[in-house]
Amino acid sequence: MLCAPFNNFVCSAHFAVVASPTVGYVNEVVVTLPDDLAVLRGMDEREVRRELAVALYSGRKLTLVQAADLAGSGLFDFQALLRDRGIPQHYDQVDLDRDLLALRELPPK
Repeated sequence: MLCAPFNNFVCSAHFAVVASPTVGYVNEVVVTLPDDLAVLRGMDEREVRRELAVALYSGRKLTLVQAADLAGSGLFDFQALLRDRGIPQHYDQVDLDRDLLALRELPPK
């Protein structure tokens, strides 16, 4: 049921998405959703948060860590979710260069 009482959610199709303040982004956003969206019927808070996190990550609005936090899952679980949905992780030349530099700076075995 769309308007079931959820923790951190305001009912009648108003959802308050609370992100972790430790990650350093918005503490609260209220999203108004129409009652007649069939896709939302039967979804619980966790499912809505997960779908929002995937959408915001896919649109490059959240980092991987921020999206995993919003989804309420661990980093590896969120990466698995992205993999299962065929959503590539954001990794560009700058990330590769940074990783290669870090590997070069590791002490030899």
